[in-house]
Amino acid sequence: MNRHTLSAISMVVLSGVSCAAFSAGAPAAVSDAYRAATKDGLVSVQSRQLDEVYLRPGPEWAGYRKVLIDPPQVVFRKNWLKDLNASRGPSRWISQSDAEEVAKVATASMAKTVADVFVANGYEIVTAPGAGVLRVTPSVTELDVYEPDVAFSRPERLFTKDAGTATLGLELRDSASGALLGVVVDRGTASQIREINRTTQTSNIFWFDAMFRRWATNCVAAIEAGPVR
Repeated sequence: MNRHTLSAISMVVLSGVSCAAFSAGAPAAVSDAYRAATKDGLVSVQSRQLDEVYLRPGPEWAGYRKVLIDPPQVVFRKNWLKDLNASRGPSRWISQSDAEEVAKVATASMAKTVADVFVANGYEIVTAPGAGVLRVTPSVTELDVYEPDVAFSRPERLFTKDAGTATLGLELRDSASGALLGVVVDRGTASQIREINRTTQTSNIFWFDAMFRRWATNCVAAIEAGPVR
């Protein structure tokens, strides 16, 4: 599967939503929500699977069985592109357009995975705010893909221990009122099976997909468990 095919796949997945933001280091909206969580009446919830979980106390959580999912925002680790190219020869430099394509594929993966996990847990995906609709805003920040595999005139065999890392965020709001109901922040690693692995574009997508799915599953479990453990 070449990078043009992957780009086409990502655009198909995103055809029903607006284009996600791409940045090389701008702060994500969920980070501001995280800092303000306790000020907005949220309480810290202990989780063995997630680094930080804040939820608003109250019985209203059981009433949310529909979700409105915003397009994810993808933000690379600061200086990711500069640092990556500094470790490579000019013939293997990653261009800005290459980086944007990586971001598009990550956006498509996150958008599809979050929707799939909510549906698998009995939620209905809707496209407009309303009563009993939970607005979900996912984000991928500090994205660090260790060896992005793009087409070069002299392709090389690449090997890594893991595919990369990212900070994954989820902001939860009542879609009708806009009230902040929850924030989840988790640092994830796209872990691979063996100690050293052959790295390709396909393998990177597979392992980041797996990380997104594991995280989204844990997020839904935390939501359904509620603010009291």
